[in-house]
Amino acid sequence: MSQELYSDKPQSKSEILVSEQSSYRQIFKATSLFGGVQVFTILIGIIRVKFVAILLGTEGVGIIGLLNSPLNMIVSITGLGISFSAVRDISEASGSGDQTILSRSVITLRRWSWFTGLFGAIVTIGFAPLLSQWSFGNREYTWAFVWL
Repeated sequence: MSQELYSDKPQSKSEILVSEQSSYRQIFKATSLFGGVQVFTILIGIIRVKFVAILLGTEGVGIIGLLNSPLNMIVSITGLGISFSAVRDISEASGSGDQTILSRSVITLRRWSWFTGLFGAIVTIGFAPLLSQWSFGNREYTWAFVWL
């Protein structure tokens, strides 16, 4: 919303309407941008799966799925929810208008992202034989988990 809405001087109804329309326009633009990115992500995912299916066949797509499921679980666990809290923290810091707070938030986020990524890699490498056994019933794909 515009700062004029919170000022002490009285405003006319038309000024308030223009300000509200501007806010709605900003909300619509942000929502449209987010929706467009989601559609683009879905389309890229469909193209990627089709490409893998053509290259590797149905068996390859199945193997990719069996590799991705445990890895997604590890990412969820070792990520510690940073992706969700980071959005909130960065938007709060950005909303404050203080560049020092914003830069500290970004630096902290980067450090935690590296830490959780390294932690996830160590967990994946450490549990690769078990992940292969649980996913495929044998340990033939241990190195596939290590490399991913």
